[in-house]
Amino acid sequence: MRLGLSAAVLMTAGAVGAKEAPVQPPGRSVHIATKAYDFSYSYPAAAGRIPALKEWLDADFLRKRARIIKDTDQELKDAGGVADMASHFKQEVPWQVVDNLPGWLSLSAQIRYLSGGAHSNYWFETVLWDKAANRKRDALSLFVSKAEFTKALRQKFCTELNRQRARMNDVSISDYAGECHALASDALLDPADEVVVLGSSDHTHFNWIGILIKPYDADGFAAGSYDITLPVTPAIIAAVRPEYRAAFAVPKSSATR
Repeated sequence: MRLGLSAAVLMTAGAVGAKEAPVQPPGRSVHIATKAYDFSYSYPAAAGRIPALKEWLDADFLRKRARIIKDTDQELKDAGGVADMASHFKQEVPWQVVDNLPGWLSLSAQIRYLSGGAHSNYWFETVLWDKAANRKRDALSLFVSKAEFTKALRQKFCTELNRQRARMNDVSISDYAGECHALASDALLDPADEVVVLGSSDHTHFNWIGILIKPYDADGFAAGSYDITLPVTPAIIAAVRPEYRAAFAVPKSSATR
């Protein structure tokens, strides 16, 4: 069964292949290969079963494909026309389920984008879907304020980030100050400025928070990204808006993921 957009919409001028891999409906997996670019986009069945979320993801597919087309068109103009640029322009957008709770669906994607440089860049995006309201929400919108969110977990966030940075760079933890600074800067890293993911180990409540830090924010590209996973605490629940507190819980054990 054909899912999502029609083949006519998926194909572009000069395409040498545009196919949807066999996946369990109603998920979607699209790979478009042209002489100008290579683009893949996928999302799981759990997301495809929610019509409004499926509509948002299909629109996101179009937005991201439009960007790579725009980038390659500009590169072709600058280069005076290049026959084959697919090895220089590639993007992968693989949405995955973080957790599927009775009232919420949490998704994340590590997006890779190569645009002719020595290596691809990558970053993180998330979708938090409120099933009761049938709409997408920003994770931070569940909290009283950005400042209260940061206050509730800054110390534990900095401790864990510094521990991971020390291990990654093979240095003593004492080489890092108690606070956590951005790469080559005196500015403090604010977890609320990074990508926030809400997850669960009991599949009923949000009981852990993930902070995804892309390369160059906390360390050099070679060190890669950092994934800071913190258990929900009473202080964090106190920072949640009253109408959402029932969705959160302190984990019963230290195993949060």
